[in-house]
Amino acid sequence: VEAVLEKWRAAAPPDAFSYSLAMNACAQLGDYQRSWKLLKRAEAVHGIAPTDWMWAALLKACARARRLDEALQVVAALEGKGARLNSFMINTLMDAHARAGDWRGALHLLEAHKPDLLQWSRGGGLAAERKTLTIAYTTAITALGRGRQWRRALEMLYVCLLYTSDAADGE
Repeated sequence: VEAVLEKWRAAAPPDAFSYSLAMNACAQLGDYQRSWKLLKRAEAVHGIAPTDWMWAALLKACARARRLDEALQVVAALEGKGARLNSFMINTLMDAHARAGDWRGALHLLEAHKPDLLQWSRGGGLAAERKTLTIAYTTAITALGRGRQWRRALEMLYVCLLYTSDAADGE
C-alpha cells in the first residue's frame, strides 16, 4: 500500500476521489490507522473535506479490524462535522458491532435506523427498498449468528422474507 501511495502522491495533486480510493484500499486490509491518517491528511494538507465515501471507507477499515471503539469514534467525528450516516455506513457500523460480538448493538442500529433506511431507498421504488432492507437484515442476521443467537437469527430471517418477498406487496 505504501508504494502505491507514494506513486499516487507524486503523480498529481490528490482530490476527494483519490483519497477515497486510497482509504478503500486501507479498508480492504483492515488498516484503520492508515485510513484515519489519510482522512486527516486530506483535510490538513489539501483542504479536502471528508466525503461520505471517505467516511464509509474509514468505517469499513474499523469493522474489518474488529475495532468497534474506533468505528464509534468515526461516527462521533463525522457527526461532529455535520455529516450523517447513510445506509452503507449504517450497515458497515452494524458489521463492526457484529465482528466485535455485539449483536445487541447491531440490532439496535437496525431498529433505530430502519426509517432512515426506508426513506433513502424510496426514490428507487420497491426494488431499491427491498435491496436496502435485505442488506440490513442480512447484516443483522450475521450479527446474531456470530453471537450464537440462532432462534433470533431465524426469526429475523422470517421477518426479512416478509419485508422483501413479492407476497408482501400482493404480487
